Order: sequence, then structure tokens, then C-alpha cells
Amino acid sequence: MKWQPERPEIAVPRGRKVPDDVQKDLDVRWRHLAPADVVDGWVTSPV
Repeated sequence: MKWQPERPEIAVPRGRKVPDDVQKDLDVRWRHLAPADVVDGWVTSPV
């Protein structure tokens, strides 16, 4: 990693609502997520 991000980055499905207080703590990216990429609600591990 060339640089450490200031806030954790998360990807959420397009159209999902993310409260403003969550958005200030996280770098939220809305993406098209294929169903095959999502396991138990996660795209990557919670860690």
C-alpha cells in the first residue's frame, strides 16, 4: 500500500441508503455488486 487511507473505504450496492453520520466516518463507494460476489451480506471479510 503506497499510502494509508484516512478513513476505511467500503463498497455498498447502488441505491442503498447510508446515513450521513456513517458517511462522515467511512469513505462510501456505491458499486454494482454481482450476487456471486456477496456472501452472507459481505463482499470481503468484516475485518
